[in-house]
Amino acid sequence: MLGAWTLGPAAYYNIYHTMLGRLDQFLIGMAAAAVFAHYRGRISKGLGFALAALALALLTAWLAIFGPLNYPLNMLSFTVEALLFSIVIIGFHAAGGVRGRVGRALAVLGSASYSLYLLHLFVGAVVLKLVNQWAPDLHMAGFLRTLLFVFLPSIALSLLTYFSIEKPFIELGKKLGPNAPTEVPAP
Repeated sequence: MLGAWTLGPAAYYNIYHTMLGRLDQFLIGMAAAAVFAHYRGRISKGLGFALAALALALLTAWLAIFGPLNYPLNMLSFTVEALLFSIVIIGFHAAGGVRGRVGRALAVLGSASYSLYLLHLFVGAVVLKLVNQWAPDLHMAGFLRTLLFVFLPSIALSLLTYFSIEKPFIELGKKLGPNAPTEVPAP
């Protein structure tokens, strides 16, 4: 990874979009799961909530203040984000999760997360290009622009594709898979 980073932004971005480039995030997630499994009973709900809140605050500061997407700081950006998000997840689990309507909404978003993962770059590129063409004088802070023109449309399209494509095919797979009920022909 360091070698790709020294070759410049283009090489670093290209390797980042491979499994090798994401290996640190994968390993951090696996280590966080192991830590949570080991310390599950020892993290109080209050401490869990405090960890999640602190990690979210640090993540917000990291993204807003340091602008870590700019080369060369981006070499650490995705690793720092993985560490902070893993602390958020551990904290929320230790705190007992999120209940009620918000919890159910987050669960639905979690179900559609693969669609969100697949679609967010495409939606962002297309929608931001259209916004720049149709409203070139629209000046907004980067966060607000991303929220309105990338995040919300990506979530909407992801939910649409999850409920209209992904979920029906998952159900079909359950009916046709190796554990599906089979009919025995009459003798």
